[in-house]
Amino acid sequence: MVEAHPAVDTGGRFDLDLQGHTLFFRQPSLPSLQAAMRLVTPARPPASAHPVGWSAVEIPPPIRDWVSPSEAAWFLRRGVAPHQLALAEQTHGNQIAYVERPGFFPGVDGLYTTQQGIGLVIRTADCIPVLIYCRQPLALGLAHAGWRGVARGIVPALVQALCRLQGISPTDLQVVLFPYIGPCCYRVGKELKPHFPESAWLYREDGLYLNLGTAVREQLQAVGVPLGQVKESGFCTACAPLPLYSYRKSGTGNRLYTLAFWR
Repeated sequence: MVEAHPAVDTGGRFDLDLQGHTLFFRQPSLPSLQAAMRLVTPARPPASAHPVGWSAVEIPPPIRDWVSPSEAAWFLRRGVAPHQLALAEQTHGNQIAYVERPGFFPGVDGLYTTQQGIGLVIRTADCIPVLIYCRQPLALGLAHAGWRGVARGIVPALVQALCRLQGISPTDLQVVLFPYIGPCCYRVGKELKPHFPESAWLYREDGLYLNLGTAVREQLQAVGVPLGQVKESGFCTACAPLPLYSYRKSGTGNRLYTLAFWR
């Protein structure tokens, strides 16, 4: 059963399936685009939550350290097998890689492709999962954007790479920001001030709060992506009434998996 959380106006773009531990992004006019985030799941999910034989699913060696059998089962339910996944290592940098075939991509925080059937995957627990896509010609990108990556320009780099690859204009791109830590909860030190525009800061009695989403939107606008083509879930990983991992909140080592692919 798919439910929309009453606290957030998802604008018909995001659907929440609590039973399936998934937040979907849906573009009704583009059913071939599959995009979803794996939410917090029970420590021991019931056997019925897994496909038959889930524990025997073969996970390719390059991603075996990053994808557990239960996570592999979630990917299978989303329509992509572990051997079809492209997984970014993530080093909080601005390096991106073009994906021609599935596998593990060391040293990068962003992936992009024009291939159908390859599942781009990133992992987050407060940073922004940034999805960028174009329907014609086919293009898809996914970036892990923490404060370091945003400051170093990973999102504009991904836009420019997609445009160079397919000869498209930034005005043809659509952008989706999955849940990340919001300015309600993201208190940081003053040493970050030089890295972000004034519009991204909130000043409160207890310190400085950073709006990473605002910084990303300004960067997108600066490289030609219309702001009306940027969608957000509206959920903060640290305070939303949803099962979301937040490193800032709990110091967790667990991560939310964001998946995107063309069917």
